[in-house]
Amino acid sequence: MWSWIKTATGSTTKIDGSKPYYHVAQNLYVVPIPSGGQADFYIEKLFPDNWLKEKLGTKSLKLKQKKSEKLGPNEYGKGEFATKIIRANRGKVDCSGFVPLLHTLFEIIQK
Repeated sequence: MWSWIKTATGSTTKIDGSKPYYHVAQNLYVVPIPSGGQADFYIEKLFPDNWLKEKLGTKSLKLKQKKSEKLGPNEYGKGEFATKIIRANRGKVDCSGFVPLLHTLFEIIQK
């Protein structure tokens, strides 16, 4: 994706996801998830660890899943995490990890 952005924008500087956002064209912006430099970072990791470690019965959350890969008998995926963990506990979940991302979106909207 980063090489596509570099080509699309004609940029001569490095594009690697380290900036808060990249302006591609007109109203098209690419906003990387603030990962703190971590590889294999998913938006769900902006939630506190205690929610990521929450079990559904005996099942544990599996964030990284290949397209054709099926979940194991002791795993649940992002959809169940969103509905059965986060939505079910709305009001209790600390979403402050999303603040930098939301600030970036606000900054783009204000342009």
